[in-house]
Amino acid sequence: MKDFSGTIFGFDGRDSEHPSLATTDEIDLVGIASSNVSFSHDGDDAIIRITKNGHIFATITLDDFNYHELEKASDGNGGTTIFDPPETSSPSSPSVSIGSNDTFVFHPGEGAQTVSNFNPQNETIELDHFANIESMQELAAAITPDAHGNAVLELGHGDSVAIPDVSATFLQQHLQTLVHLH
Repeated sequence: MKDFSGTIFGFDGRDSEHPSLATTDEIDLVGIASSNVSFSHDGDDAIIRITKNGHIFATITLDDFNYHELEKASDGNGGTTIFDPPETSSPSSPSVSIGSNDTFVFHPGEGAQTVSNFNPQNETIELDHFANIESMQELAAAITPDAHGNAVLELGHGDSVAIPDVSATFLQQHLQTLVHLH
């Protein structure tokens, strides 16, 4: 495998044409397990190091980026997605604030809901008896990003669940473990 080194400019979650909108930037490292990816810094730049058999074979520099803001997760296909989660603003709709190891249950007719502080490591969402969502395929198709890049489950008939700090891509990749249909 040939060594690689490169720099990415503008990895900041901002849309230059619409600066008031927050999005999320992502890098998909196809075929690279997250255990082979590490973050550090060099001055004001974030450094992503990718190793194989103890050898650093790729280094990606994110120009003028705080490495503490980087997160990584499985891409669902044996690789790793590196992302800068979008910043969120206070929701204007009702919000469900959660703690740890919680399951959040939603029923038809509850309208637009927001799950605040969702922790994908140990929390789940349960959807009970939504006529438009009867399979995981229908659920995957119902996931859309909002203007800030956050995942939204569009459940039909005016019902939706917004999940700040979780991208639509991440939710789709981890759908089987994060959302349960009943």
